[in-house]
Formats: sequence, C-alpha cells, structure tokens
Amino acid sequence: FLHFRSSLVELHDRFRDRDPFNKGSIKKSEIAELFMELGLGGNDSWISDLLESDEVLVSLLANREGVDFSLLLAVFKRIRELKDGLESKDLKSIFQMYDVDGDGHLTEVEVFKLLQDLGMMEAEERVQASKFIDICDIDGNGTIEEEEFGALFQKIAEMRRRHHWDQDKQLAIQIGFSESQLADLREIFHSLDTEKVGCLTFQDIAPLMKMIGRKQHPKDLLYQYDPERVGRLDFRRFLAFMKEVMPPEDNSEADD
Repeated sequence: FLHFRSSLVELHDRFRDRDPFNKGSIKKSEIAELFMELGLGGNDSWISDLLESDEVLVSLLANREGVDFSLLLAVFKRIRELKDGLESKDLKSIFQMYDVDGDGHLTEVEVFKLLQDLGMMEAEERVQASKFIDICDIDGNGTIEEEEFGALFQKIAEMRRRHHWDQDKQLAIQIGFSESQLADLREIFHSLDTEKVGCLTFQDIAPLMKMIGRKQHPKDLLYQYDPERVGRLDFRRFLAFMKEVMPPEDNSEADD
C-alpha cells in the first residue's frame, strides 16, 4: 500500500485538474491521456487499445460517458495489473544485472547506476529515486530486494515517462503548437507507428504528406530532421518536421 499511496495522490490531483467545475467526473475520452501523463503506458494508443480490448475494462466502462474517481481508480488498478504482467518476466534479469556483487540486494549506488543507464542524470531525478527506495523498502533494511524491485522499477519507469511527456509538451509549445494540436499529432504519430517502435520511417510518413497536400515525398526536408540519416524520426523530430510542412492555416491555432 505504501508504494501505491503516492500514485493514488497524484492520480487524484490529475483527476481534479480535469474537473475544474467540481462535477465529480471526467470524460471517458480523457482517461488515456491522463494515464500517459502519469507515465503509466508507453503511449496513449496502447492504453486506448486496452480500454477497448480488455474484457474487465470494457465492462467497467460500458455505457459510461462520465467517469468518477472511484471508477477511474478501478481502471487505473486494472491497467497496472496488465502492465505488471507484461513486465514481470524481465524484472528478474534487470535486478540481477544491477546487483553487481550478487548479494541479492540493490544499494542506492546500484539503483543510481540503473538511472544513469536510463539517461536520468538530473539531481532532481536522483532525489526522487531515493524517496522511491524509502517507499519500496518494505522491510526497512536500506536496500531493495528482488521482491521489492518490481514496485521500485515501476516508479522509476513511470517517472521517466512523465518527464518525457512533459518534455514533449514543452518542445511543442516552444515551436508553436497548441496543446490540442500536440494531442492530435501524438494520435497521428501513434497511428502511423504500426510497429510500435517509437519512430516513423519515411515510408510511414508518406501517406500523411498526401493528406496535407504534399505531392512529393520531401526526403531532403526529412533528412534535415534526421541528421544521422537512419531514415527514421522519433516523436520530437516528427513535431519539428510537421511544424515545417503543415499548411499555414493548420498552424494558426497556436498563434492566436
């Protein structure tokens, strides 16, 4: 319960942010984005697919337009159960990889090595990870054992996804997109990313170019956003590319 409590508080805060008039509910269509902001899924299309395909979730949300907090909590717990099941088979090998001395415990130093390998080098991230260790260290011995590692790894992964989500949002605003445009572009990106690898090939982007009136595939322009010339764009480079190629009237919303 202790390691779940902090997530519960943040979930409630996000719920209240989306219920400014205190109606006691949010729209069902807002669930996927809310959970993505919490770092719960790899992308919002993965969560959306679960909401439509998992029998338990479909039953929970059947004939519901408004979602109160108790229902949101039930959906949250179910998605976490499904996500834990997908990741549990990898946790043992990850734990053993960072248990350098093989004593069955992860010290704070060993956990920080995991953060480093995940590209999480900021002081704030290390402070937060130390708090996670305290929360997940159920037996209070100052280290993380294998049975405690699942909860810790989940918190670290969710923190990483939240930071990526926030960085995407900051970049989008910086280059001139509104939040609604960002949501639309994220949905487009995930629909084109059929392999779910987090990148789009130039071939993936070609149909989109036709939709916005580009008759030719602008490879030269694409390569400006793909300096390594690997033929792929991640989401942030996709945002910059779309700002360049979108018709002016599609960009006007952010400038108003």
